[in-house]
Amino acid sequence: METTTTATSWQYSRRGSLLTTLEKREVELPSLQAGEVLVRVHAAALNPFDWKIAAAVPGLIKKLPHTAGTDFAGEVVDFIGREHRDAKEPAWLVKGLKVYGVLPVDETFRDGRGTLATYLIAKATNVAPVPEGMSCVDAAGLCTVGLTARSLALHVRPNDRVLILGGTTSVGLLLIQMCVAEQASHIVVSCSKDKAGATKKCGAHAFVDYKDEMEKRLEEKYASAPFDVILDCVGSFATYRACPGFLKEQGSYFNAGFSSLDHSNLARSALNFFKDVIATMLLPVQLGGTPRKFVAVGKDMDQMPHLCRYVEAGQIKPCTDSTFSFDETPKAYEHLINGRVLGKVIVKVTDERT
Repeated sequence: METTTTATSWQYSRRGSLLTTLEKREVELPSLQAGEVLVRVHAAALNPFDWKIAAAVPGLIKKLPHTAGTDFAGEVVDFIGREHRDAKEPAWLVKGLKVYGVLPVDETFRDGRGTLATYLIAKATNVAPVPEGMSCVDAAGLCTVGLTARSLALHVRPNDRVLILGGTTSVGLLLIQMCVAEQASHIVVSCSKDKAGATKKCGAHAFVDYKDEMEKRLEEKYASAPFDVILDCVGSFATYRACPGFLKEQGSYFNAGFSSLDHSNLARSALNFFKDVIATMLLPVQLGGTPRKFVAVGKDMDQMPHLCRYVEAGQIKPCTDSTFSFDETPKAYEHLINGRVLGKVIVKVTDERT
């Protein structure tokens, strides 16, 4: 089995658009510590969070230079075994095993690590075996969107009527499948008419076109049979304000989205977003607040075991929009930022052994 002390990485050294700041460099890998695993990366998934953080968060908060990316899949090269004190790697971990995983954002901020690299070091507790028959390209896109989707799906109960906003986002496509697994009785999603077929394949029962006076259509159709829960993958505050017309009085509105952030004017759109969040969560009903419970949720690393169970049971399947070579990483980000993607954008970093 090979070993290495360096990696080729796509890094940025200043705040700004990844389309102009990314540079490919050779970097030194830190020493492997107890409870960590060295992975040869076969594929890395891109997330909107990557470019938003690169454009907005100053260097005094995160370490620069910074390797982009948080999601990956690859092959175990080395790890610190159980004979070492304080090691916490799972019993199934062996060299040569294909795994998928995620680097938590707080760790990447602290040490500048990322997944767009030929090799990386991760905590063994943040990786899981790639299921039999699944490629690393497909597995690479599971963690960030899967953990976010799980943070929404855990609020779904059997026989619930569920509305998912952003049904064709990467989170939404996995969330539909999770709601099916949680035995929701009726799943409605918002999406464009031309992409409704993709949501039906994942298990959605109906869709509403977000381009066609969506809130009005929802109230017309579902006022008499309102939803038990609304799961928002996009951050639609207008829909929250209108939701008493189609959400049960005791129902809850869970939000995990911030796609309203505009990469061309990120500072202003971020300010407007957080103003909406504060007004939504703090404004009393007596002063015009919406009379429905609003809960903001996010990716929760503690949900990793639950995500693994969905995957192992075959209850969720990853959705891949497109793949790019490692050298095409800036082009991949351009596609993510400017294109209307359906599923994950994946960078193939190194060749996967079959």
